[in-house]
Amino acid sequence: MKRFSARNTSPAKKGKTVPRNFTKVKVIKMNPCTLGAWVVKKWNGNIAGYIKDLIDAFFEKEKLARDLKIAAIVNRKVFGTADTEMMSKGYTWKMILRTLEDEELDDVDNVAVEWGEKIAQTMNVHFVPKFRYPEVFEFGCIVNKGSEVVNSIRNYVMRKDVILYCKLAYKEAIEDMTFFDDKDLMAELFPGEENVKGLFHADM
Repeated sequence: MKRFSARNTSPAKKGKTVPRNFTKVKVIKMNPCTLGAWVVKKWNGNIAGYIKDLIDAFFEKEKLARDLKIAAIVNRKVFGTADTEMMSKGYTWKMILRTLEDEELDDVDNVAVEWGEKIAQTMNVHFVPKFRYPEVFEFGCIVNKGSEVVNSIRNYVMRKDVILYCKLAYKEAIEDMTFFDDKDLMAELFPGEENVKGLFHADM
């Protein structure tokens, strides 16, 4: 029995292949020392690509997610808003986060490219074969490559998810309270908040 695949030819256009759905992985550099990645449909950058299988693998602590050095998967917010979730077809748009190691900070652009390519490869090898429709993931770009402005993670991620990420990335510093002593970091992550400790306490 015939099945749809990326190589099926259309009866009306014999000899031509059915176009694949291409999904691009975009990576952004954020402060403090964080990479973020999201996926978009190549034909429409306002529509999120499907990564639920990768999200499930992360929360189920599968090795492939650990190999991608995923620190958290969080909800994106609309840039420039106080705290408005970014939506795509009725669903909250997700962002994958990775905390950079000290030795990676001198070569961030290359680390970002390699990470984006590895995310795409992981999706293609482990998840795409299960998709109903042909799909190909590919690395798209670094949104702020080179010397372009690097904004705070707070500009792109919901506040509750910034707190979640900090608890994972700075666990020891939060436990010994030194995390809150960095006034510049607090101002960057939680602008206008006078009692950042209270935010973490309320979230527990």
